[in-house]
Formats: sequence, C-alpha cells, structure tokens
Amino acid sequence: QTLAHVYMAIEQNLEIIPVINKIDLPSADVERVKQEIEEILGIDTSMAIPVSAKTGEGIEEVLEAIVKFVPPPVDNTDKPLRALVFDSAYDQYLGTLCFCKIVDGSVKVGDKIKFMAQNREYEIVELGWLNPKRVPVKELKTGDVGYIGCSINTIRCK
Repeated sequence: QTLAHVYMAIEQNLEIIPVINKIDLPSADVERVKQEIEEILGIDTSMAIPVSAKTGEGIEEVLEAIVKFVPPPVDNTDKPLRALVFDSAYDQYLGTLCFCKIVDGSVKVGDKIKFMAQNREYEIVELGWLNPKRVPVKELKTGDVGYIGCSINTIRCK
C-alpha cells in the first residue's frame, strides 16, 4: 500500500519527504533503509528524517519539512465552490457535520451549498476547523480543511 501511494505521488509530481519510522526499535537500521529506498524507489534520501512516533523524536523536523517543501495550494478562491467531503459526523445541535477540503472557491456562514449526489441545497449555519476540537470560523477558502454544518438530518449516497 505504501509503495502504491508513493508511485501515485510520483506520477502526480507531488513533493515527497522521505521519513524513516520506528527508529526506537532495537532492530532499526536507518542507513540500510535509506539505501533500500534509493535503490527501490529512486528517491534521494540525503534529507530523510528519522522518526519515532513512540518517543516523538523527529516529529518537529517532519512538520518543518512539510512547511518548507510542500507548496501551498493554488489560490482558486475566485472560482466557483468545489469541495471534497471525505467524512461526516453527527452533532445533536447542527445535524450532520461534513468534513471537507475546499478545492476551489470559498464558503461563508449563510451561503447555500448544493450536494451533487443528493441534488439538495442547504444553508450553512457553522463552519470551522478541527484543532482537535471544533473551532468556528467565518469562512473556509481554497486549501482549507474543515467542517461544514448546515442542519442536515440525514446523509444518503446514491
């Protein structure tokens, strides 16, 4: 699965940040793994980040590398709204919350949005980010990942 994702990322010309995980294990051999990554995938590992999720070692370096090497999304806020809904959860006051990434455009509280699969429109009553709790905001723009609450009582996919 990891190899399939790497190959897809390479095909899409995405930035790849090599990370070597589980370095806290006694059997960890970072140099051997770097060599295998270079031989099998052809990815330069001179900047590979050794990480232990268990101890937290290298986590800050990974976050810094993401900020430094991954380009920001193209600003498409002037285009019509397009969002990818990737998950949902139910809130007793807001109904179904849609977790989404804004691909193009922007959306504000009070806007009406249309769910294409259902061919239904809803008015947005709350927007926000998860940090890890909900943090309401007035607007989500291109590249933002957050939630949309619009009093949806049911979710049905065709």
